[in-house]
Amino acid sequence: MSLRVFLRLLAITAFALSSSCIHKAGVAPWPEDTWPTATPESQGLDSTALADAVRLIRSENINIHSIFLVRNGYSVLDVVFYPYDGKRLHDVASVTKSVTATLVGQAVAEGTLPDLDTPVLRLLDKRPPERSLQDWDGITLEKLVTMSSGLECGAPPVEEKVIVLRNSPNWVDAALTMPLTVKPGTLFDYCSPNFHLLSSAMSHATGLSLAAYARDRLFSPLGIKKYYWPADPQGISVGWGDLRLHPHDMARIGYLHLRKGRWKDRQILPEGWVKEATTARYSTHGGQADYGYGWWLAKGRFAGVYEARGRGGQGISVWPRADIVLVTTGGGYDRDRVVEALVPAVQSSRALPENPQGIKKLAKAVAEAAGAPVPGPVRAVPETAARISGKPFIMEENLLGLESFSMKFAEGASQARLAATISGREYRYAVGLDGVYRFSETSPSGDPAALRGHWEAPERFALDYNEVTRINRFRMDFTFTDDEVNLVFEEPTGQIRGEIKGKRGIPKGLL
Repeated sequence: MSLRVFLRLLAITAFALSSSCIHKAGVAPWPEDTWPTATPESQGLDSTALADAVRLIRSENINIHSIFLVRNGYSVLDVVFYPYDGKRLHDVASVTKSVTATLVGQAVAEGTLPDLDTPVLRLLDKRPPERSLQDWDGITLEKLVTMSSGLECGAPPVEEKVIVLRNSPNWVDAALTMPLTVKPGTLFDYCSPNFHLLSSAMSHATGLSLAAYARDRLFSPLGIKKYYWPADPQGISVGWGDLRLHPHDMARIGYLHLRKGRWKDRQILPEGWVKEATTARYSTHGGQADYGYGWWLAKGRFAGVYEARGRGGQGISVWPRADIVLVTTGGGYDRDRVVEALVPAVQSSRALPENPQGIKKLAKAVAEAAGAPVPGPVRAVPETAARISGKPFIMEENLLGLESFSMKFAEGASQARLAATISGREYRYAVGLDGVYRFSETSPSGDPAALRGHWEAPERFALDYNEVTRINRFRMDFTFTDDEVNLVFEEPTGQIRGEIKGKRGIPKGLL
């Protein structure tokens, strides 16, 4: 997320905040199994404004999954948006990079990892194929954690080299063959494999996977009990993404940094590292933010605001001056729009008069956001539905791995049935036709999926496929003509889109 709008909006309230905080230094509360809660007004926020923000987000159908706002150590807003239920772990995408950087800081502090000026190849004990070691001498741990390695990954939002890595039998070896386009340390260039090389270096230095090291040094001390961190074929934790955490536990990582690396009576992360990690190292593309050690940083008069960012709207924003940690998760949306709606609620650094009506309004808005919509009328089933119902279609080779599918429709029914073979496995789904998702516990990613759809035209069926704990939400338009189908698909972040053609036929599997 760009910090431009966030910072502009902070200016609205910055001068309303005095230099003092509501709590005194050293007596901030700490979360145990759960976060301590307080009314927004007791922490200087307007509950009516928060309620209006939640309702606005819902009314505009913004594809956000959750918002968790902590001020002065207290949870003042905790809202989930249908169809996410707030109970499951959520994919945090590139927020993972900030966690990896934090673990690097811990390993350097304890002496397990050498200083950041160490060339990464000395730790990997590998030589890039068909390339001299001299080319890589300048790629130090510091160049990796600041994304200034000089390696070329492809222009965001699509990093072609990440796709190459994922399809390789050895991700680290694949990273070592990536082109070096500029001298290391010359400029910032977003490249996720930098952080996978860091993960590999950490594993060599500590003898543990990054996930195991995080469990012992970071997650357990912070009270994070549930997480999922996948690995590459060699067991190296994915350094740039795919970590899954609960939004409340994402806030623990932000709160650790807000408290300068301290957790209760223990210094988990050196205060010096927090300062170094959140100090600008390179200006990013567009110049709207700087980059530190895995953290995105504000510039100019608002220096000190920093955040962990992930594709699709995952984020941990830390505003030290206001003693705020903001966590969001989603499936692809304009995060600036959400922040724009929330910031006006920050009214003061001191407690406001209690607002019972505002609290009631906020509670109602939170409940409405989590609830399923009222089922709507089911559109009439066109002649096409009867013609293709239950008939299998064989698809050409494609990015989604969709090999074949069939749909079943019944006149007047509030749901359809979808059967699909994806990458050799068969999946069966219910599809809501009344505007309400139908849920399945199975999907190619292993996560629950929610599906709904409708006939937009006599020949075209629009399917909303939503993996609600991940970023993957696809709009799929199926256009049926004679014995053929044309499928156009896209997800909100723009990373995955395409068109697939198919024909009626007999699939290998049973549909």
